[in-house]
Amino acid sequence: MKTRVMHLSLLLIIAFAVYANAFGNRFVWDDYVFIIDEPAIKDMHNVPRFFSEGTQNLYRPLRTTLYAVTYHFSGFNPIGYHLVGKTLNALTVIVLYLLMVELFASHWAAFWGALVFAVHPVHTEKVTLITSTYDILGDCLWLSAFLCFVIFRRTGGRGYFASALALFGLGLLAAENAAVLPLLVVLYDVTIGARSRNTRQWLPFFLILGAYLLLRTHVLGVVARTGGVFAPDLTSTLFTMSGVVAHYFRLLFVPWPLNVVPETVMASAPYPADLYAALAGVGTAIGIALWSMRKYPAAAFSFLWFFAVLSPNLNFIPTGTVMAERYLYLPSASLAFFIALLFMRPYFGADAPEAKRRRMALIAVIVAVAAVFAAVAARRNRDWRDELALWTSTLAVKPDSYIAKTNLAAELWRLEQFDAVEPVLRSAIASNPGRGDAQLMLGERYLTRGKYEEAEMLFHQSEAVPHLNSKALLNIAVIRLHQKRHAEAERILAALLEKYPDSTLALNNFGYLLHEQGRRGWWVPYLRIHRITGDPAPIVTVAEGFLGEGDARMAEKFARIGLSAAPEHKRLRELVSAAAAKK
Repeated sequence: MKTRVMHLSLLLIIAFAVYANAFGNRFVWDDYVFIIDEPAIKDMHNVPRFFSEGTQNLYRPLRTTLYAVTYHFSGFNPIGYHLVGKTLNALTVIVLYLLMVELFASHWAAFWGALVFAVHPVHTEKVTLITSTYDILGDCLWLSAFLCFVIFRRTGGRGYFASALALFGLGLLAAENAAVLPLLVVLYDVTIGARSRNTRQWLPFFLILGAYLLLRTHVLGVVARTGGVFAPDLTSTLFTMSGVVAHYFRLLFVPWPLNVVPETVMASAPYPADLYAALAGVGTAIGIALWSMRKYPAAAFSFLWFFAVLSPNLNFIPTGTVMAERYLYLPSASLAFFIALLFMRPYFGADAPEAKRRRMALIAVIVAVAAVFAAVAARRNRDWRDELALWTSTLAVKPDSYIAKTNLAAELWRLEQFDAVEPVLRSAIASNPGRGDAQLMLGERYLTRGKYEEAEMLFHQSEAVPHLNSKALLNIAVIRLHQKRHAEAERILAALLEKYPDSTLALNNFGYLLHEQGRRGWWVPYLRIHRITGDPAPIVTVAEGFLGEGDARMAEKFARIGLSAAPEHKRLRELVSAAAAKK
């Protein structure tokens, strides 16, 4: 008991210590999509909606609820979010340690395995990026469910079986990766737990999974995250993901350099020799593991764990992401299992003096590796401290990264370092002229500088990219407004609004156009923006416009409309007073 308490205490301290320098990190990357710019989490009354609606084509209602709870207490202070995420990671380390104790019946073997897991640098993306660290809620829940199942198999306690089912259901509501649990239950029962196998007890796990998939499909309309396919055929997926798996294996043992946007592309025939080698290697390794299940059940379980846990992110059901270091979080427990197994071998685990000396040498190696891993992880944490550091460090590793260049340019723009923006965007265009995002951004930069011809040329280039078409046309309409070519601007804006009637940017520019021409009803687009967004700013624009025209009555009328939605709005109150004074 004392040994277990000591191990748990040390692991908790280490799990927090290795990420201590990340508590000052700011929101970055996907944090803006799921937290900063997500209005639903800012009101706790929305929690019931999270269970009936998706977010960004994801169905993770418990995770979204945790965002809302954190926002309720912490607002936009990232420290609160980091505290929640790092706590979830520490709890997962503890659950993994307890699981290895049950699997291998050795506290010390479990400790050394859990130690390496706790400090592994490949986890930094998962634990340091706030959005990803909240996904650990689902990981911790399904891992706890598996722990309860293993204890049930060892003790027969029905309470553990019920707990496993309940935790599995909760895990699915936190992150869809929990769907791996039924596969792990089967894997355990055909390897380590073969003596206590009862296949009828697999059924409840598959029934819960089936119910979840029906619910997810009902809410999102699809099982996968994306509606499109990842690869044109199964063969392309097999070759591509074999190369990805080979890269993942390398990162388990040599976690450097780390790269947040590997930008792996889909393979197509004829496939390169390295992918043939990867497919052959992965297939052979899996085949050997399956063949050795009876003779070496613990080793087979430990190896196949990697593929079972990774399976939801192998894109046989599309995820929208080919490769990401965060996907290695719990698959990397496979390495922890093998470290624990080393201590179970007579060569290291026996009581003979020579075995003890070898065991001490092994411990020294593990401690040294853990120290190096911890140092690398702490260094990598600093790369995530803000957007500028993240994308600068990414370009240091992958200088041709188009995503890193465009994101760096966006951050430099936000920081008003305009002299640095244009060279970065020109470099992005040179490296990948067909993407269009960089042309759009550079065109917007030229637009702000009044370089209309150069801007329009770039907008026409990005116009050919489907998802950028509307933005490019909108910017061309803005150019026409600056050029006083109102008829052309109106044609473009009318076409955009016919296709996208709720486009607030198009409505805003259409309202501006009508006001410039002195046309009646110029205020209608602004009122529509207010009704779509609830934002009082368009009403302020209308009230100021009428006040500038000398129409105090209409100015007061619209200011009061805005105050009905935002009664404490300072500028609207000022406009009411100003309009009343001019009557």
